[in-house]
Amino acid sequence: MTPMLSQYFKTKDEYPGCVLLFRVGDFYEAYGEDAELISKDLEIVLTSKDAGEGRKVAMAGVPHFALDTYLHMLVGKGHKVAISEQVEDPKKVKGIVKREVMRVVSSGTILDPQMLDGKKNNYLASLLEQDGIIGLSLADISTGDFEATQYRIDISESISEELDRWRPSELIISPALASHASLSAYLASERIPCTVINELPDGAESEAILREHFGPSLRSGPELYQHESALRATATLLRYLRDTQKSTSLSLRFPRFFSRSEFVTIDATSKRNLELLETIMARERKGTLLWALDDTCTAMGGRLLRAWVVKPLVNHEEIERRLDAVQELMASWDATKKLRALLSKIQDVERLLSKCIFGTATGRDLLALLESANQIPSLKQLLAPFKSPLLVRLGRTDTLDGLRKLLEDSLHESPPATLREGNLIRDGYHSDLDELREIRRSAKDWIARMEERERERTGIKSLKIGFNQVFGYYIEITRTNLKMVPEDYIRKQTIANGERFFSPELKEYETKVLSADERIKNLEFEIFSGIREVAARHSQELQELSAAVATLDVLASFSVIAAEHGYCRPQIKEDRSLIITEGRHPVVERILGEPFVKNDVEFNENERMIIITGPNMSGKSTYLRQTALIVIMAQIGSFVPAQAASIGIVDRIFTRVGATDDLHLGQSTFMVEMLETSNIINNATERSLVILDEIGRGTGTFDGLSIAWAVAEFLNERTRCKALFATHFLELTMLAKAFPGIRNRRVAVKETRDEIIFLHKILPGSSDKSYGIYVAKLAGFPQEILQRAQEILEEMENEKKLHEKIPHRDEKYKQGPLQLTFFEDSPHPVIDEIRRINIMEMTPLQALNRIYRWQRSIDRFRNEGQGNPGSDSPGKTTRKERSLEKNS
Repeated sequence: MTPMLSQYFKTKDEYPGCVLLFRVGDFYEAYGEDAELISKDLEIVLTSKDAGEGRKVAMAGVPHFALDTYLHMLVGKGHKVAISEQVEDPKKVKGIVKREVMRVVSSGTILDPQMLDGKKNNYLASLLEQDGIIGLSLADISTGDFEATQYRIDISESISEELDRWRPSELIISPALASHASLSAYLASERIPCTVINELPDGAESEAILREHFGPSLRSGPELYQHESALRATATLLRYLRDTQKSTSLSLRFPRFFSRSEFVTIDATSKRNLELLETIMARERKGTLLWALDDTCTAMGGRLLRAWVVKPLVNHEEIERRLDAVQELMASWDATKKLRALLSKIQDVERLLSKCIFGTATGRDLLALLESANQIPSLKQLLAPFKSPLLVRLGRTDTLDGLRKLLEDSLHESPPATLREGNLIRDGYHSDLDELREIRRSAKDWIARMEERERERTGIKSLKIGFNQVFGYYIEITRTNLKMVPEDYIRKQTIANGERFFSPELKEYETKVLSADERIKNLEFEIFSGIREVAARHSQELQELSAAVATLDVLASFSVIAAEHGYCRPQIKEDRSLIITEGRHPVVERILGEPFVKNDVEFNENERMIIITGPNMSGKSTYLRQTALIVIMAQIGSFVPAQAASIGIVDRIFTRVGATDDLHLGQSTFMVEMLETSNIINNATERSLVILDEIGRGTGTFDGLSIAWAVAEFLNERTRCKALFATHFLELTMLAKAFPGIRNRRVAVKETRDEIIFLHKILPGSSDKSYGIYVAKLAGFPQEILQRAQEILEEMENEKKLHEKIPHRDEKYKQGPLQLTFFEDSPHPVIDEIRRINIMEMTPLQALNRIYRWQRSIDRFRNEGQGNPGSDSPGKTTRKERSLEKNS
C-alpha cells in the first residue's frame, strides 16, 4: 500500500471497534470498511483512492469544519470514533506526515454541548463484580459529576435496576458480567453501547490511579478508599478515559461514594409506571413528574432536578432543609423573581469549564463564562437577607473577582465561532498584538508616505510603489528615469516600459505586513490559550459555583410551581403514617386544565392497606399514582398538591400497574405481572409504599382471585407496609372484615336512567358493580353485543355459587411460611365419615352399602341447594340397610 494508507490501517489495528477518521489537509477521511460504513450512515459519497500497484481502496471524507456535525451522527448511531490529527506541519515535512489519535469520541465521552441534552447528564458507567459484590462508578466528563457505590448482589434484584436510576450513555463492564441475562436485556432495550474490559486493576493499582489523577493528599479522607469494589470500578473508568481521551486533564470532581440507602429505591418498573421521566406510551418528557416540576432557568438546574426526581431522600434533616428554603423563597416573592432573572443569564458553567479543561473552549465560550460569573455578586447580595441554612450556604459562593477581571480585560466583545479567525483578544491587552494590528491597519498609509518620500529623494516624479501576489511590494521606475535610480534599489523585474525594484526598507516592511495577519492570528491563539488555561485552573471554584447555582435554581423552581398551583408544605415524620388531605395528581391536573377532583389518603401504624374498588376509567389508577407522586415530591424537598400532607418517610416505592408481554424473554403478560409482584413481595419493607393496580387478571378467575387475596394478606400481615390495592375482584373487600389493618374504599358513581357518571371521588365502602359493559358502550361496541353481554351477565350473577365468606386461614402462618387454603367449602358430612371409617373392619358388602348411601346423600344434598341432608345423612342408616349389613 501507499505510505499513508499503511499508516491508516496500522492505526486502525491499534483502535479495534472504532471508526478511524484521518486528518488529510482540510478533510477527515476514512478508508476501506470504515469508508463504506460512514458513507452509509452519514449519507455521503463513497469514492476510492489509489492504494498502489493499480489497486483501489474505498474512501469517504468530511470537511474539517463540519466534523462536529458528523461526529454527532456517528455517535448517535452507537459508533466509537477515533480522530487522528496531523501533528506535523505538512509544509515542513518531506514524505509522510506524522499523525496521532488525539481522542476517541463515544456516547459517554461527548463534550460538545450541541450534541448533548442540556438538562440531562451524560454518564459513562463502569460496572464490575468481585466476590459477589457489585462495584459501580459513573462519570459525566462534560459536567465533572463523579459518583461511585458498591452493593452485594441480591438474587431477587436485577443489576440493571441501579443502572436504570442513572441511565448511562455508555457502559464498560468486567467479563464476569458480560453474560448476565437481565443486564444484557437492559442494555439491548436501552441501546447502550458496552465495552468489556478484560484487564482490571487490583486494589493497590486502583489507589495508584486515583492518586495520580487527584493527588496523594486525598488518600486518607474519602470514603471511597474503604470500599474496594467501588474503588476498582472507579479506577477502571479513569483508566478508560485516560486511554480514550489521551489526557489526564479531566473535568472531574473527586468521586463521591454513596450508599443506595441514602435514597428511596424506585425500581425501573415503578419509575416507568409512575412516569417520572418519560411517558409510558410516547416516551416523551411532557406529561411526566419531571415536566410538571421543571421551571428551572439553567441547564445545571434542569440536570439536578432530574437527579432529585429519581433519587428522593430518606434523610429527614436534609429534606427539611430543602423545604425551609422553598418556604422562604415563597415568602420573599420579589427577591425570588429577581433571583430567577439573574439565574436565566447564567450559562452552563459546568460544561463550559469542561471545554476549558479539555482545551476546546472558544472565545464565545469564555465570554459566556464571564457573563455567567458576572451575575454572582448580585446573586450573593439578593441571598444575604435569607435565613434558611441551605440558602445561607449557597450565598457564600466565591465571586471569582480575579477570573472575571482577566476575562473582561482580555476578551474581544464579539469573538468569532472558531479560534483561527482572529478577533479573540481586546485591543490594549497585549502590546505586541497591538503593534501587529497597527501595522495591518496602517499599511496603505505607510506605503503612500514612503512613495512620496522616495519621489522627493530620487527626483523621479513618476515613481510609484505597487503590489502583486507573485512579487509582493515593488518600486516601479519608467525606462526614461532609470539613470536616476539610487544605488540602494535592487532590480526585481523588467517590464515593457521600465523596471521594478525593491529596497531593503521596502522588503523589511513587506515581510512585516505580509506576515502580520498570520502572526496576529497565531499570537491571538497563543494568548487565548493561556487565558483558557487560567480559567481551567479555577475548576474548583467554578464547580462550586455551578453546584450552588443548580441547587438555587431547583429550589426557586419548586417555589414558583408551589405558588402557581397552590401546593402546601408537607410535614415530614419518622413514623409510618401517610395522611394526605384533598390530594391532587400533579401532572393530570396540569394537563386537564380544569378543576381536579381532590381525594384523601390516610394510613397509620394500625391501618396499612386500602382496598379500592370501582369501574374502569373512574379514577382508581390516578388516585394510586398521585399518592406515590406526592410522597416522592415531599421527599425531594418540594411542596405537594394537597390542602395538607403528613408524610412518614418511606424507603422504597413499588408499583404493579398493568403489564405487557416481554417477547424477547419469552414471557407472557401474566408472567411479567407475577415477576413484578414477586419483586414487591421479596423486597418491600414495613417502611415501603406499595401500589397494586389489579393483580391476577392474566389467569383464570379463581387463580387470579386466590393470588390477589394471598398477596394482600401477606403484605398486610407479614410485610406490614403501606399498600394501595385497586381491584375488580369484589370478593377482596371481605379482607376488611378479617383484618383490622385493611379498609375498603370505592370510587363514587352516579347512575341515571340513560348514563353513568364517574365522579372520581374516593369514598368509604366497597363497590358492588364493575360497569364494564358501560365502558364497552363508551368505546363504541355495537348495541347487539352490549345487549347480549348484559343478558349473559345477569344469568351468571343469578347462578353465582361462591360463598361470601372469608377463606380458611391458618393462624400459625404469621410465625412461619405463608400457606393458605382458598375458597374451600365447609367440610361435608360424607368427607367426615370417610375420615372416620376403619376400612380393615368392613366387609365388601358393607362397603358397597355405605357407598350407595353416600351417593343418595350427595344427590339429595345437591338437589336441596346444599341444605341439610336430612334423614339421608351419612351418620344415619335405614332399617333395610341395617338388615343388609347384618345378613352380610
